Amino acid sequence: MFVYERRRLLVKKEGPRDKSSIHVRNVNISGTTGTSMTESESEIPTLSPGSEKLLITIGAAVKAIAFAPWQSTLVAAGGGSSDRCIHFYHVPSGAKLATIDCHAQVTSLVWNKKRKCLAATFGFAQPEHKVRVAVFAWPSCELKVSIPWAGEERALWGVEWEGGLVVASSDASIKFHEIWGEDIGSRVGGVLGGSPILEDGVSGELERIGCIR
Repeated sequence: MFVYERRRLLVKKEGPRDKSSIHVRNVNISGTTGTSMTESESEIPTLSPGSEKLLITIGAAVKAIAFAPWQSTLVAAGGGSSDRCIHFYHVPSGAKLATIDCHAQVTSLVWNKKRKCLAATFGFAQPEHKVRVAVFAWPSCELKVSIPWAGEERALWGVEWEGGLVVASSDASIKFHEIWGEDIGSRVGGVLGGSPILEDGVSGELERIGCIR
């Protein structure tokens, strides 16, 4: 997993720009068609090897990634079938903060916007288990909600809706789960989870130690 500095990505390079011709097909209300040609200036930056700030190694394909909406320096990443874990990182330093072994392919991650907790959905499990949706508190990583599915279907992806999670299933269905309870996770505010490593001013010593769990 690569980490890039946003301010460097958004800097426009000086000098001549590449121009390309684009053919546009127009259809009006009467059904008449026509074509026109315009020139487009390419301003999309090219990321060359070595331009990343950090390289974070995870033992499988990263199937899910989510930044905490209440702390931009905290990111969670979910590994595929060869990893089966949720990893938490302090983005500026790359320090690993915690790891949760889910014994399943992590297919999506959704942070709660008002409480310090994270929802995860799961695909293939090893060893086999029925849990397809779970909620963990942060920074304790305590399991707060565990939702098993009766069948063999897998959770492919999940998105937040007010009060819960909408999950796309491998059986071509969509499932709705109410997962955000008042007793799940502390409210956002104050020192983040009591852990100063999550603040932007993280000390060099904490960066060196890296893991809090």
